[in-house]
Amino acid sequence: MITQTLFTFTSQPKTGAEVAALIDGRAGQFWVADAEGVAGFITYGAFRSGVGYRDAVEHSIVLDAAAQG
Repeated sequence: MITQTLFTFTSQPKTGAEVAALIDGRAGQFWVADAEGVAGFITYGAFRSGVGYRDAVEHSIVLDAAAQG
């Protein structure tokens, strides 16, 4: 569960089922770092709609504190 961060745009933590659905819905756009358990994840997706943004993506990299540094 991601709770100690400044960059989430949700106000409530997601359940395990909600995270699993997010991963399933973004196949090929979601990678999980596994170091004897989940150490973090990387994901990306379209930044905004509109022809001017057609080649732009937004990305997120989230690492557990123990995996940082």
